[in-house]
Amino acid sequence: AKKGHKVTLISSKFPKYKNKYVRNKVNYLKGNVLLRMEKIGLPIPLFFLDKKMKEAIKEADIVHLHDSLYPSSYLIAKYAKKFNKKIILTQHIGFVGYYNWLYRLISKTVYSTMAKKIFNWSEKILILNSNVKKNLEDLGINSSKILLLSNGVDTDLFKPTTQKNKIRLRKKYGLSLDKPIILFVGRLVAVKAFERLFEARDKDYLILFVGGGRIPEDMQNED
Repeated sequence: AKKGHKVTLISSKFPKYKNKYVRNKVNYLKGNVLLRMEKIGLPIPLFFLDKKMKEAIKEADIVHLHDSLYPSSYLIAKYAKKFNKKIILTQHIGFVGYYNWLYRLISKTVYSTMAKKIFNWSEKILILNSNVKKNLEDLGINSSKILLLSNGVDTDLFKPTTQKNKIRLRKKYGLSLDKPIILFVGRLVAVKAFERLFEARDKDYLILFVGGGRIPEDMQNED
């Protein structure tokens, strides 16, 4: 957008916000979303394309999708394919080894069917680590279309702080001044495997969870 290209971002309206707005020269189109699967631990928002979204896809030269494991990604990819649009996919994760066997079965089925179609339709697939590449190659995806592009970090915003500031923050939030702290940042959903980290708790360090979602009862009752 900074270079003068027209950029439109299509996503679910969650948390609730305006249906359409412009920010930093980017056009945002937001769709109503159903989050029913969150209740069973699967972070899969469900929303459908409205008229404005379809028009934006038809006008686009390139359609860039983020992750293939969402029904909305499939709908957008299928619509883009209908009009011969170039599709670029950023695949954030590979096959998820959920604790729950039913979740693993659902994930594996989606990955090898709906997601595989998006992989095949995509001109290039951007991945964040080699594990995702292996999952894609195991599905028979041509490695020539897979590119490793690690997440970037804004070092002006995220950088080591001073010891004095660390102590100030620990006091502010009532945290131990001497114990090491392990920080988890993300949604409390099964795909994040936050419960595995909880199982590693120990009196010699603190584990701090930051994120929204349902807190399991065994975690709530922990002293």
